[in-house]
Amino acid sequence: KSDNGSLEARESLMKTFGPKTGIRVWGATQMFLHLVVGWPAYLLIGATGGPDRGMTNHFYPNPLTPPPVPKKELFPGNWKEKVLS
Repeated sequence: KSDNGSLEARESLMKTFGPKTGIRVWGATQMFLHLVVGWPAYLLIGATGGPDRGMTNHFYPNPLTPPPVPKKELFPGNWKEKVLS
């Protein structure tokens, strides 16, 4: 399998719908994935965060899982109080 999955998907849409409509379908798909799926996943469970922080959450300041590198905690020290305020 190729490493160009995203490029191949875009080209497939352009071939199926034509260049103008295909690129618009691609843009709408990417916007949906980023804003409706990706951004909430990032805020709620740190899905796109680095592994050094463990599973994190932007609404609860303590890591949901123990971070492998505690010094890289998302909300260190007194920042935890600011999140809860």
